[in-house]
Amino acid sequence: GLIPVSDFQTKFGTSSFLTMFGMMTVSQGATHTNITRRLAFFFLYKFGRSPALILLAVCIVTGIVSAFCSNLATTVVMSSICIGILIELNEEKGKSGLGKAMMLCIPIFSMVGGVTSLEEATGGACTITYGQWAAVGIICALALTIPTWFIYKTYFKVPHKSEKVIEPEYFKEKLIALGPMAGSELRWIITVALMVGTMVAGVLTTPVASLLFGFITICPI
Repeated sequence: GLIPVSDFQTKFGTSSFLTMFGMMTVSQGATHTNITRRLAFFFLYKFGRSPALILLAVCIVTGIVSAFCSNLATTVVMSSICIGILIELNEEKGKSGLGKAMMLCIPIFSMVGGVTSLEEATGGACTITYGQWAAVGIICALALTIPTWFIYKTYFKVPHKSEKVIEPEYFKEKLIALGPMAGSELRWIITVALMVGTMVAGVLTTPVASLLFGFITICPI
């Protein structure tokens, strides 16, 4: 009795709502596996030679993960990882330039990554497919990465050299501690790859693909 059925269908039966619902369901698959932590530690192992490069790695990983996951899920996961990094670096709470830059860049790059994967949109006589938008969105996200990182690195005076930098072996040990890639992680990767592939190729419409693969992610392994 809160809203007429016709109004409900108009507001929630759109492709935008169904697409977002499906993609958020898919993103929950990542939060129940180690795939995001594995990806983060891999990039930090490769690029974490200094505080400035650690910040850049966090920006890149956040952008990549948020391209396929909801911004909220990405922000929560990356924030927890970065807190562990800051603790290992003995950064002082409330005074760490690196910490401030990290915690601001995580939500920013969650949105930057989300730019690469908007749903299908139709306006007037023009229809923009997932693949067409991604071709523009990915370029825009790449163009934003270095300038945004440089601005926050400079403003918060994040150094390129520091005695407190975590050795790359630390992140390698974290990767090893995660163990071999589990079946749930592999299934999530395949699910996301197939979902994006069907959208880009136009095999399925964006709402249908997101709902279908969202359903697959909640099925028993």
